[in-house]
Amino acid sequence: MEGNDKVETELLYLLQHLNDAMDIMENLEEENRPALVDTVGNIVQSFKTLHELEPTISGSVPMELLEQIDQGNNPDDYSRKLVEESQQSAKRIEEKQKWMQSFKDSLDMSIDSTFPNKKL
Repeated sequence: MEGNDKVETELLYLLQHLNDAMDIMENLEEENRPALVDTVGNIVQSFKTLHELEPTISGSVPMELLEQIDQGNNPDDYSRKLVEESQQSAKRIEEKQKWMQSFKDSLDMSIDSTFPNKKL
Protein backbone atom coordinates (compact mmCIF):
# COMPACT_ATOMS: atom_id res chain seq x y z
CA MET A 1 0.00 0.00 0.00
CA GLU A 2 1.32 3.47 -0.91
CA GLY A 3 2.17 5.99 1.83
CA ASN A 4 -0.84 8.21 1.19
CA ASP A 5 -3.16 5.18 1.19
CA LYS A 6 -1.75 4.03 4.55
CA VAL A 7 -2.29 7.50 5.97
CA GLU A 8 -5.85 7.59 4.68
CA THR A 9 -6.57 4.19 6.22
CA GLU A 10 -5.04 5.25 9.54
CA LEU A 11 -7.06 8.49 9.51
CA LEU A 12 -10.23 6.44 9.04
CA TYR A 13 -9.23 4.29 12.03
CA LEU A 14 -8.55 7.44 14.07
CA LEU A 15 -11.95 8.91 13.19
CA GLN A 16 -13.62 5.65 14.18
CA HIS A 17 -11.75 5.63 17.51
CA LEU A 18 -12.77 9.25 18.14
CA ASN A 19 -16.41 8.41 17.39
CA ASP A 20 -16.18 5.40 19.70
CA ALA A 21 -14.80 7.63 22.47
CA MET A 22 -17.64 10.13 22.01
CA ASP A 23 -20.21 7.33 22.16
CA ILE A 24 -18.69 5.94 25.35
CA MET A 25 -18.48 9.36 26.99
CA GLU A 26 -22.15 10.10 26.29
CA ASN A 27 -23.10 7.35 28.73
CA LEU A 28 -20.03 7.33 30.92
CA GLU A 29 -20.48 4.99 33.83
CA GLU A 30 -18.01 3.00 35.90
CA GLU A 31 -18.43 -0.15 33.80
CA ASN A 32 -17.58 1.83 30.62
CA ARG A 33 -14.22 3.05 31.94
CA PRO A 34 -12.17 0.11 30.59
CA ALA A 35 -13.68 0.60 27.13
CA LEU A 36 -12.88 4.31 27.29
CA VAL A 37 -9.30 3.60 28.38
CA ASP A 38 -8.90 1.14 25.48
CA THR A 39 -10.36 3.64 23.03
CA VAL A 40 -8.06 6.42 24.24
CA GLY A 41 -5.16 3.98 23.85
CA ASN A 42 -6.29 3.31 20.28
CA ILE A 43 -6.44 7.05 19.60
CA VAL A 44 -2.91 7.52 20.93
CA GLN A 45 -1.69 4.58 18.83
CA SER A 46 -3.31 6.04 15.71
CA PHE A 47 -1.54 9.35 16.30
CA LYS A 48 1.78 7.51 16.76
CA THR A 49 1.21 5.57 13.55
CA LEU A 50 0.37 8.76 11.66
CA HIS A 51 3.54 10.37 12.99
CA GLU A 52 5.58 7.37 11.80
CA LEU A 53 3.94 7.54 8.36
CA GLU A 54 4.74 11.24 7.94
CA PRO A 55 7.92 10.66 5.85
CA THR A 56 5.99 8.50 3.37
CA ILE A 57 3.39 11.16 2.55
CA SER A 58 3.56 12.94 -0.78
CA GLY A 59 1.65 16.08 -1.62
CA SER A 60 0.78 19.18 0.29
CA VAL A 61 -2.18 21.12 1.59
CA PRO A 62 -2.37 24.82 0.73
CA MET A 63 -2.08 27.02 3.82
CA GLU A 64 -5.07 29.04 2.60
CA LEU A 65 -7.21 25.89 2.76
CA LEU A 66 -6.15 25.25 6.35
CA GLU A 67 -6.92 28.87 7.23
CA GLN A 68 -10.39 28.52 5.70
CA ILE A 69 -11.03 25.40 7.78
CA ASP A 70 -9.72 27.14 10.93
CA GLN A 71 -12.19 29.96 10.27
CA GLY A 72 -15.01 27.42 10.17
CA ASN A 73 -15.54 27.64 6.42
CA ASN A 74 -16.41 24.65 4.28
CA PRO A 75 -13.36 23.31 2.39
CA ASP A 76 -15.64 22.54 -0.56
CA ASP A 77 -16.29 26.27 -0.91
CA TYR A 78 -12.53 26.86 -1.13
CA SER A 79 -12.22 24.15 -3.80
CA ARG A 80 -15.18 25.57 -5.72
CA LYS A 81 -13.58 29.03 -5.61
CA LEU A 82 -10.31 27.64 -7.00
CA VAL A 83 -12.14 25.88 -9.83
CA GLU A 84 -14.06 29.05 -10.70
CA GLU A 85 -10.86 31.13 -10.68
CA SER A 86 -9.15 28.54 -12.85
CA GLN A 87 -12.03 28.54 -15.33
CA GLN A 88 -12.04 32.35 -15.47
CA SER A 89 -8.28 32.37 -16.03
CA ALA A 90 -8.59 29.80 -18.82
CA LYS A 91 -11.33 31.89 -20.44
CA ARG A 92 -9.16 35.03 -20.30
CA ILE A 93 -6.24 33.13 -21.83
CA GLU A 94 -8.48 31.78 -24.59
CA GLU A 95 -9.74 35.30 -25.33
CA LYS A 96 -6.16 36.59 -25.46
CA GLN A 97 -5.20 33.80 -27.84
CA LYS A 98 -8.12 34.66 -30.12
CA TRP A 99 -7.18 38.34 -30.01
CA MET A 100 -3.52 37.53 -30.78
CA GLN A 101 -4.57 35.31 -33.70
CA SER A 102 -6.83 38.06 -35.03
CA PHE A 103 -4.02 40.60 -34.64
CA LYS A 104 -1.59 38.25 -36.43
CA ASP A 105 -4.06 37.69 -39.29
CA SER A 106 -4.62 41.43 -39.61
CA LEU A 107 -0.87 42.10 -39.52
CA ASP A 108 -0.25 39.40 -42.14
CA MET A 109 -2.84 40.97 -44.47
CA SER A 110 -1.34 44.40 -43.92
CA ILE A 111 2.18 43.13 -44.69
CA ASP A 112 0.93 41.27 -47.77
CA SER A 113 -0.78 44.40 -49.08
CA THR A 114 2.18 46.64 -48.28
CA PHE A 115 4.82 44.26 -49.64
CA PRO A 116 2.99 42.16 -52.25
CA ASN A 117 6.13 40.67 -53.81
CA LYS A 118 7.82 39.66 -50.55
CA LYS A 119 7.11 36.26 -49.06
CA LEU A 120 8.26 35.49 -45.53
